Amino acid sequence: MQQALRRSCLVPPGFAVESAVYEAERTVITVRPIKSFGLCPSCGAASRRVHSHYRPRVADLPLAGRSVQLVLVARRFRCDAVLCGRQIFTERFADVGIDDWAWRRNQRYGSIICNLERRRVVRLLPDREPATAQAWFAGHPAIAIIARDRGGGYGEAAAKALPHAVQVADRWHLMENASRAFLDAVRKSMRQIRSAIGATTINPELLTAAERIQYEGYLRREETNATILALSKDGMPIKHIVRQTGHSRKMVRQVIRGERNDVFRVRQSSLDVHLPWLDD
Repeated sequence: MQQALRRSCLVPPGFAVESAVYEAERTVITVRPIKSFGLCPSCGAASRRVHSHYRPRVADLPLAGRSVQLVLVARRFRCDAVLCGRQIFTERFADVGIDDWAWRRNQRYGSIICNLERRRVVRLLPDREPATAQAWFAGHPAIAIIARDRGGGYGEAAAKALPHAVQVADRWHLMENASRAFLDAVRKSMRQIRSAIGATTINPELLTAAERIQYEGYLRREETNATILALSKDGMPIKHIVRQTGHSRKMVRQVIRGERNDVFRVRQSSLDVHLPWLDD
């Protein structure tokens, strides 16, 4: 017998469902925190004096073909600590995300910390060193969940500063890592794939103008790859190949490692629907 889906299964731990409205294209679930107090972010004192309420809306994953929206009945509390300079504070929740970001791409990076529940940037750190992130985490002991990438630096910093916190990988990084691994596997096997489907022979006369440009670029890349591989096979070091061919060290390494044998295009251009008209 199929069991009915409980509404409490649709919300994160620590929240209770007040109502659930099922509309034609979406489901709206109103939730409230279970705990009866809030912790002041400045002094850490607990307060049960509610000042007011507000209702942020959070998008969730679809359910049975409907979009899901969580309406959170959050509270503002009064801080009664005599020495605290903050009189009113908003309720804090656990979800915090950390990732790196570029001051200057491929040269200098920092760390960005976001409140995923509110979709707001909390802090920008000047670098992505584990010690810097650890120091920031240590100043925020109330954090219970940390979403991060699969790199070990942030994980080590969080484990040292907040050993009680749960570390999770967010959906974007999981999908990005999985798709990148899939595409790398496909790129390395494109010759075998084309041989299997009989697409190794291309008639340039049957190509569209855009396809012909891509095919000519492919031939140039193949010629470049063959030249670099021949020099490498003769025992020439990478730095000498760079000087002789004029290509970047990164590209030469990719060719030697077999990472540039073929370019597998997975994204469609916005011009694709207009290519027949452009060809005419």
